Amino acid sequence: MIRQKFNISIRNQYQTLQNISENNDNIGPDLNEHWNKVKTMFNDTAENVLGIRDSTRKRWISDTTWNVIEKRRSTKSKCNQARSERLKEKLQKEYSELNKEVKKKARKDKLQYIEGLANEAEEACKHGELSTVYKITKQLCGKSNNNDTPVLSKNGEVLTSESQKLERWAEHFREVLNREPPDKPAQFDNTEDKIGKIGKKDF
Repeated sequence: MIRQKFNISIRNQYQTLQNISENNDNIGPDLNEHWNKVKTMFNDTAENVLGIRDSTRKRWISDTTWNVIEKRRSTKSKCNQARSERLKEKLQKEYSELNKEVKKKARKDKLQYIEGLANEAEEACKHGELSTVYKITKQLCGKSNNNDTPVLSKNGEVLTSESQKLERWAEHFREVLNREPPDKPAQFDNTEDKIGKIGKKDF
């Protein structure tokens, strides 16, 4: 269904572009100009039909910054389609200003995001939530881990809450470490005669 919608949209836009080319009214003879129009047509159609993947947006980018990014993208698209040199020059200048604004806002957003994570880690440490501190530390070090390893109960059910997971791990280690002593004590050779006594001179 999505593929069909995409193909129909592309076909309609390409037909319009072809008609413009045949009339030779709004398109120049420059091959690069024609290619930019075709490329923009595919990109715009893909965004309208398929949308933009959420993964392309970093978690620390605010809505305000994202709106400026969208405005910058739109300005670049208009600049590529502009036929007038004066209009293209104006749009290029506007794009340059928007690009500076995006970088400035993105730096501010990232700093606030890092400070927020640091405060969250500090609070988690006060409450003894070491697993949360560990995850935040990995994020701050650039090693984010979003896919939590599932912890199962003895019945094979997936545990979701942190308290359930910690209790299950505690139960596991109690069973592993608190075993009955062996029937026969371990036998050790009398190695003192072989290696001699260790005195102060050996340090």
